[in-house]
Amino acid sequence: MMNTARIATAALFQVVAHKVDAKVLFDVLAHVDLQSRVYVCTAQRVSKRTGVSVSAAARSLRKLQSEGFMCAVQNGVWIVEPSIVKTVSVEDQQAIRYLNQGRNVPAHVKPLQITVK
Repeated sequence: MMNTARIATAALFQVVAHKVDAKVLFDVLAHVDLQSRVYVCTAQRVSKRTGVSVSAAARSLRKLQSEGFMCAVQNGVWIVEPSIVKTVSVEDQQAIRYLNQGRNVPAHVKPLQITVK
């Protein structure tokens, strides 16, 4: 029997098949507060961190919201679905940040491992 986190992760990665959506998703995963599940970010900031246009970042954030993976609390404040946050560790966040900056992930940081069955 598959656990809920794996099912949610598989569904999420099907939604973000587009490269821009993946960049935005990785920004969410890299910067969400793992305890509160709060992700504070505007499309402008996502654009600066990921290199995608502001309109593409806004579209991707809305897509993640419409698919039920996060919900807007107010402008620039989101709550990420618990099953998604459960799949991310602090080490994963560090690895994603290194990769987003075009840097090699240091050996002491475990790489992101996602298993989908």
